Amino acid sequence: MKRLFSLLLVFALLLGTAWATGGDSNIEGGGGETGSGTGTNRWYSGNDGIRVSIMQGRTAIKTFDLANKDWSGTVERCFTIMDKLYYMRAQETSPNRDGYTNWQLPDDLPLPTIVPGSGGNNITAIRDYFTDRQVIEYIAEKAGMDYEVLTNGSYKLMLEPVVYLEFNGKWWAMSATEAALYDIQLSGGLHNKMGSLTRQNLPLSMFLERSDLGITAWRSAPSDKAGATSGRQSNIDILNYLGVGIVSFFEEDLDVEDPPLAGIYDYTYHTDTEVITSVLISNTLGRDMDPDTRDYVTFQINGTTYRKQIVCPEGKHQLVWVKWHTPGTAQDMIITVTPPGGSDMLLSVSVVDLEEKTPPNPEYDGPGGGPGITGTQYRAGFTPPDAPDWGSNTSATWDQWITTRERYWEPNMVWVEDPEDPTVGDWEDQGEWVYYWDFAVATYRAGLQVDFELTPDARVPTAVRRAGKYIIGSGYGVDAVCEVRVSSGASTSDVTKAQHVMAVFPEFDYETYDRFLEPDRNAYSATWGFRSNPYSYYGEPVHFTPLWFPDGPYAVSVAVFDVWTPGGMLYASVSDSVTIDGDMYDDWYIRSY
Repeated sequence: MKRLFSLLLVFALLLGTAWATGGDSNIEGGGGETGSGTGTNRWYSGNDGIRVSIMQGRTAIKTFDLANKDWSGTVERCFTIMDKLYYMRAQETSPNRDGYTNWQLPDDLPLPTIVPGSGGNNITAIRDYFTDRQVIEYIAEKAGMDYEVLTNGSYKLMLEPVVYLEFNGKWWAMSATEAALYDIQLSGGLHNKMGSLTRQNLPLSMFLERSDLGITAWRSAPSDKAGATSGRQSNIDILNYLGVGIVSFFEEDLDVEDPPLAGIYDYTYHTDTEVITSVLISNTLGRDMDPDTRDYVTFQINGTTYRKQIVCPEGKHQLVWVKWHTPGTAQDMIITVTPPGGSDMLLSVSVVDLEEKTPPNPEYDGPGGGPGITGTQYRAGFTPPDAPDWGSNTSATWDQWITTRERYWEPNMVWVEDPEDPTVGDWEDQGEWVYYWDFAVATYRAGLQVDFELTPDARVPTAVRRAGKYIIGSGYGVDAVCEVRVSSGASTSDVTKAQHVMAVFPEFDYETYDRFLEPDRNAYSATWGFRSNPYSYYGEPVHFTPLWFPDGPYAVSVAVFDVWTPGGMLYASVSDSVTIDGDMYDDWYIRSY
């Protein structure tokens, strides 16, 4: 299956960065003196942990904290345990929540120091730890997932440093992002009492080397401190860029020897495909971006310039995206993004081929699996492998600032005399209507639904259906009926249709060969089926089962992908089967006269 994954299912690699043995760590860090606080506001070196979120696209499907000890009996105050992207969207926390829990790591997997206590950083040990197979297996177990599923390329690990500290006489657990949001609510009250811990060592203990999951790399952030590894940081920078690392997973046999651009890509797309590229822009202009100010983000893509107007309150951030069509040939590209008043952001893009590997002409009485092996012999010793599951990401959400034109009356009280008697008059309000822009957040969603059924071809004379499954003889053809529906409340300019559906087959161990399906119409809801088979006498859209295939389930796996949204790509993996019972020759007979 690994060969198939690297050759054909590039769609599952779109949400990560290639690695060869254990995991790719997109993690960098710094540090400095902490200023641990005194009295009832203090922190001790070693009182740290890590928040792990299993990310499917930009959605966290599981989030939990890990530490070397069980803090549930010590922590008296905490926040709702959520991932950084959630807090970046919500822009608020829920403090004073009781009932904190974390997983205590076993003695043979001790967590390295995450937050340094007296300068420097421990980033090498952190990278090594979170790309170790044993650690990833432990995380998979706690997430209720199989290791092979977690590392199949559909998921990423988002890591956030956590500290356990005493604040105002109560023990708290908090991530760097939670600390920044809470300090905003307290008007600086947290950072003032905890010294450099929550403004320097905690957020700088981990940040991204390259942009991923909509979070801009610290070195390319639109901040006057971008890339700094020491010094106290602003709450806005902590919220948007710091206190986070990402581990990505790819197939182990993916060829990453001397790839272009050092093998590091912000996005990977397929050739001749409509895609959406999105970036997170922070408003550091010192004013609101509203419709009157006419602020634009410019994308330079393959010789074409795209301008997108942006509205965003001061100090907040906005996801900005553009829909474009990839070139028809594989190549590496650079996308230049220019935000209002900021420096250019460079996104490295790999556009890769997606090639159909059509199965060879089936030979009913010929070799079944290799030189010198007849169909009958091969059938007797063949055990079909399990149908692969490449994971699914069937929903995405994204937020966008919107504005409404509001007004209020600005009074201007003026004394107006009676023209007939100057000693008599009255106060008149000669004010005016003042117009302003009111900001609100709109949340959009997109969903993908796939229903797949494998059915006997219409020319199979003896097919029957029992207990919901079709039964046919080997050697006959099967048809694919794949219902694909893409739904969204957003504009069609913000969501693409499903653009690729691919099927793989058990007789080839779900490797080497595949068939691309085609839709019955160019629409967001369509029925996909096999293309016309060049080896069909009638030119029908059919796939022929091998005559030698053993009795039992004949399962076909289908991957639906390249459904692009501002919140990432949607995709699905589904399987269905018919039951093989006998072969087509059982339907033949000799009649003598």
